[in-house]
This record gives sequence, C-alpha cells and structure tokens, in this order.
Amino acid sequence: MVLLVFVRVLINCLVLQSDIYVPHWSMNANSVAYVTSGGGWVQVVNSQGKSVFSGAVGRGRVVVVPQNFAVAIQAGRDGMEYIVFRTNDRAMMGTLVGPTSAITAIPGEVLANAFGLSPEEVSELKNNRKEAVLSSPASHHSPNPLIV
Repeated sequence: MVLLVFVRVLINCLVLQSDIYVPHWSMNANSVAYVTSGGGWVQVVNSQGKSVFSGAVGRGRVVVVPQNFAVAIQAGRDGMEYIVFRTNDRAMMGTLVGPTSAITAIPGEVLANAFGLSPEEVSELKNNRKEAVLSSPASHHSPNPLIV
C-alpha cells in the first residue's frame, strides 16, 4: 500500500448492468482495466481511428488503454464489474457524447461549417445526450474514485 501512495494512481470501480459506457479517453494517463466479475465487450481505438482491440472480456481479463486512445464498453446481459487503474491521480477524461463531450466545447459555427450542418442539426449534435453512460434503471456507478 505504501508504494501506491508514492505512485499516485487513480482507481475507479465501475458496475454496469447491461449498460454502455460511451466512448471516452484519458488525456493525461494510461489505463489498466481489470474485470472482477461478469463480462462484456470492449473496443479500443487509437488516435488515427484504427481499432486496436475489439472483443469480449470476462472475469480476470486485463485491458490496457494507452493515453489518448478511445475506449467504449458494453456490459453483457449479466452485467460487468471492473476496476480501472490510471497512471495519473489527476487523470482528465473526455467523452465523445454527453455533457462533457469535446463536441460541446466547439462553437456551433465551426461545426456547421466543418460538417455542413444546419443550426438545428448543430444543436441536436451538441445536446443529444445528457449522460456518459447509457443505463438501465438498476445500474450503479461509483460516484467517487479512490485516490491513493
């Protein structure tokens, strides 16, 4: 335990009940995820958009996600629990949808010009999701990470 105090890692525990954790990435940390129970599907994509891992995961599986690689997670029908260790205790996360999405920070005019969108389409794109986990009502997500 003393070693973890000096290393300053961030540890998150997530419990998904047939949920999808939308594509997200860490801007300043590598991540190591360990599936503690259940299973599901994970896809990891590099910064050029190429899938570097796409497959089923189950109890005991470890998935390493390098900094700035996007990852999407879908729990199986029996749910999935996993622990994520991040190499920075102040890891900054970004999502591709939801209120913390990078898209919401881009001015509407830029999105409209870059993608040929109408003002209504820009509004729909920026405001289409209010959360980063597509959940079933029985889901539980740990609200506070444990910082060691």
